Amino acid sequence: MRRRATIRVRIRAGTEADVDEFIRISHAIWRHSIAKVLAVDIDRWPAIAGVMRVELLPIARRILVATQGPVVVGYSYREGATIEDAESVTVSFPEFFDLLDSVTQR
Repeated sequence: MRRRATIRVRIRAGTEADVDEFIRISHAIWRHSIAKVLAVDIDRWPAIAGVMRVELLPIARRILVATQGPVVVGYSYREGATIEDAESVTVSFPEFFDLLDSVTQR
C-alpha cells in the first residue's frame, strides 16, 4: 500500500504583507459562492476588494494565517466586526443592510 504524501500546514500570525493574499482568497470565495448565494453582481468585486484592503491592514496582525511553504492557503479572524460609518457601506454594497437583516437572528 502506498502512503500518501504529508502536506504540512503552518499556522502563524498574519502581517500587513499578507493582506493581498487575504484578498486573493476572499475573491475566490466571493466568485465561486457568496456572490451567487447573495445574488450580488460578481463585477462588484473591485469595490469590495478596495474596502477590504483598507479594513484588513489595521487588523492584519490579529489574523491567523495558514501557510504551505511560502503560500498563504487560508486565514481566520474571530473577532467581531464594527461598522462605524453605515453610509460608506451602502456606497460600495447597497444591499448590505437588507442582506444583514435577512440573516440576523432575533
